[in-house]
Amino acid sequence: AHALPGIVIGLLWAEMVTAEAIFFALGHRIAGRLGPTRMLMLGSAGGILRWTVTGLTTDPIALAAVQWLHCLTFTANHLAAMYFIERAVPRDLSARAQAIYSSASTGLNFGLLLPIVGLFYARIGGGDAFLTMTLLSAGGLALAVLLGRTWRGGSVMAAQAPAGV
Repeated sequence: AHALPGIVIGLLWAEMVTAEAIFFALGHRIAGRLGPTRMLMLGSAGGILRWTVTGLTTDPIALAAVQWLHCLTFTANHLAAMYFIERAVPRDLSARAQAIYSSASTGLNFGLLLPIVGLFYARIGGGDAFLTMTLLSAGGLALAVLLGRTWRGGSVMAAQAPAGV
């Protein structure tokens, strides 16, 4: 809608995927240092900046500068979720927790939210839709801060006593 040439869109997409791959390769070190809640905060803060810039401009240089933030808006949050599950869920339930996370994050996203977002985008336009994503990132940041204040790094589930004890 803003007459960006297809090659520019393709390069922006490639940049985003490259950032994601680099962060996945190095992210375990970052996640190990920050822990899940601070990784979520970092991802949400990256989303606030990324979606604000994307909502305010179609300048290819500005968009190229913030495309690297995909490594935070997606990758940091995904790794944070995996690290949270690893630390907060007992091992015997971790596969189930990962399946629930995957269903909620991917299934809900593609099955329910994308059609709604598509209608929203068509109704209010790109800039406002991206700025709405800024608000969602801010909400994510608030929830990450809340998690950081309440979760102490251990299991979120009470230990079960063995049968007959």
